[in-house]
Amino acid sequence: MKLEELIYELCSNKYEVEDIKEILVKKDIKNLIIFLEKKRNTLLKLLHKYEDKIDKVDYLIYKIKKNS
Repeated sequence: MKLEELIYELCSNKYEVEDIKEILVKKDIKNLIIFLEKKRNTLLKLLHKYEDKIDKVDYLIYKIKKNS
């Protein structure tokens, strides 16, 4: 998979795709890094949010199995 394809996969809407296309055309590495760092932070926040929910589900499964 090409670098551009990977970057487009990270875009969450058409506006981001247009912005990133402009960054790639200009070969603006600084703004590309800024975009990727923001995406990384957003994904980490989502991960932490869902990790907590997964932990709760795991605990519920454990309790149900223990009491069965």
